[in-house]
Amino acid sequence: MPPYKGAKRGVRTPTDQILLLAFEEKSKQQALSNSDIPSNKQGKDNSPILENEYQEYLELRDKWADKKEDNPKLEAALEAKHNGLNTGLVIINMPLSIGAKLVGENVGSAQTLSQEITGEKLGTNPSHSQLAKDHDHHHLHDLAAQLAMIAVRDTGKAMKAYWNGNKTSDPVSVAKEYIVHPENMSINIEEYIKKWCKII
Repeated sequence: MPPYKGAKRGVRTPTDQILLLAFEEKSKQQALSNSDIPSNKQGKDNSPILENEYQEYLELRDKWADKKEDNPKLEAALEAKHNGLNTGLVIINMPLSIGAKLVGENVGSAQTLSQEITGEKLGTNPSHSQLAKDHDHHHLHDLAAQLAMIAVRDTGKAMKAYWNGNKTSDPVSVAKEYIVHPENMSINIEEYIKKWCKII
């Protein structure tokens, strides 16, 4: 939520609209999720509480918008309400984002552990999650980032050449060379990987 910028009657900022839509959609999704679950096992939907709080804040903001010049305390109260809602959203979002990050970063390890415990294999090749190098603390993150830069560099060079009139340059084909399984690449990146392994 952005900093408080002052109230104008009836004006709904993009943030206001997004939050109201998010509360409404969350309630709809929660209702759909709970439709097949016994009532004693259904998840709790806090969206209506947050939506009501936010609607109250908007109504209060509208009421006071015209009177704020007469009473500076009204503006201070609106700012305090805005900041209180902002704090509430941060408190709600923090555990969700931390949890999602932890799950996302450990899916590969969990799959490997699951295979070891159950003896079930997920095919002959590792899954995308097991190979994903998106997390900056992953030991292959640096290599993956450097290889991505090479792909972007080569595709960019081909694109620039094409834009400069070299119609034989084919940036799409160059990009496609990188968007394949490493075993099927015609571009030799093995030497680069070997150099990287020696550095570390």
